[in-house]
Amino acid sequence: MEDEIEEVKKSIIDNEKEHVVRILEEALSSIENNNIEKIKEISNETIHSASIHQDKVSINLAIVLYSSSKLMERVKNRSQLRGISALIKKMLQSLKEDKKERFEKELEGLIRLINNLDRKFAKYVEDVLSQAKVRKGAQIYRHGISLGQVADILDVSLWDLMSYIGNAKIVEDIESKIGPVERLKIAEETFK
Repeated sequence: MEDEIEEVKKSIIDNEKEHVVRILEEALSSIENNNIEKIKEISNETIHSASIHQDKVSINLAIVLYSSSKLMERVKNRSQLRGISALIKKMLQSLKEDKKERFEKELEGLIRLINNLDRKFAKYVEDVLSQAKVRKGAQIYRHGISLGQVADILDVSLWDLMSYIGNAKIVEDIESKIGPVERLKIAEETFK
């Protein structure tokens, strides 16, 4: 039992190092090539990952990449993005050398850098966390819990949740997979 708990406590770095390396390499390339659409795509992927893993590293990665995409849209002076690229390179090197603590410190440094470059950073943090909650809510909804209950549990807007689910096209999947008896069991397990 303790081994299972420890496995859950591991960060995304421990469980999906290759995935994090790939994301950072793609982000670095996108920033260096001024590919705003690609960095937005990577940002969305990391927000999804943050909603699944919900560990500090995946949430911070999502925040950094989302903020970088917003900075790239507005920044005229490309030299401001060099610091971001340099820190991402250091993070990649730390990951490849299995220096988890150094990676996390560099990630925190990148957050501070972006915060200093962009006054809207606090808004980005809020946006990322809100998006992660909505995506997590959609996953709970897939298990048969009503939208109203999910919105209450996660303290998210019912409208945002409905909008995401409508765009994700999961309603049909839910209706065909889970019957009323299974929904009741899931609800009972959720509220124990």
